[in-house]
Amino acid sequence: GPIEEGSQTASANAVIPALTAAFNKPNVKAIVLAIDSPGGKPGESERIYNFIDAKRKETNKPVVAVIGNTGASAAYMIAVHTDKIYAGKYSVVGSIGAILTSWDFHKIAERFDVKHKVYASGALKGMLDPWTPSSPEAEAKAQDIVNNMGKVFAKEVAQLRKSTLAAGV
Repeated sequence: GPIEEGSQTASANAVIPALTAAFNKPNVKAIVLAIDSPGGKPGESERIYNFIDAKRKETNKPVVAVIGNTGASAAYMIAVHTDKIYAGKYSVVGSIGAILTSWDFHKIAERFDVKHKVYASGALKGMLDPWTPSSPEAEAKAQDIVNNMGKVFAKEVAQLRKSTLAAGV
């Protein structure tokens, strides 16, 4: 499922204890991650892959990702930190990039004469508030954030998987 805080199966708080147990067992020779997720929160994925990186270095145990139906976005972010990725020919793998979403409810508020007040310490601090019309500056800032996150992700994939990427990627 989605990788997010609070998930019983795909949050850092759920995954890290299971990984700890596996890494700490002397009879376990390798760690296999069963991944079937459309992605989720990059911060949760970062916590998981940082743990994997540290434990793999500490124990020298190989880590393998096996992608079922989907290993996309934040799930793929975890997979690229493994030694090897296995996926079926019909698995959806990749989706390297970032997305930031927000609702725009300000027209509904206007229609019902509802006033929404925002007190923020900076001009763009409340830029994703769904009850406030978005300014061109806020739109540009949001797109800049997403573009930068996407570039960092793509650079990380290129760095970690360079030997397995197709030419020109």
